[in-house]
Amino acid sequence: EKNGLIDAFHERGITHVTVKVNINYRRSAVVGQILKIETRVVGKSNKSFTMGQKIFLQGSEKLIADATVTNVLLDIYTAKTLPINTVTIDFWPDLVGIHQQ
Repeated sequence: EKNGLIDAFHERGITHVTVKVNINYRRSAVVGQILKIETRVVGKSNKSFTMGQKIFLQGSEKLIADATVTNVLLDIYTAKTLPINTVTIDFWPDLVGIHQQ
């Protein structure tokens, strides 16, 4: 959100909704431990995009979990799914060049 992406969505009447989450737990983490989460776009189709996440114990290479999270974009006024198209890509360039799902 540092780049204003959520604000850009809302200014255009768009929100995103998570439709699928796959999590692989690799090892435990306990209360008080600080985690580092790395997130990147790993795929897209005409109507969805998938984020990959890796969760590490901060300050180490210990992988706690990894996940894929699939989202769709919705028009906030009609609640209809929106295509991932050039308008979307114009304000979210990370979607350019991602392989189709």
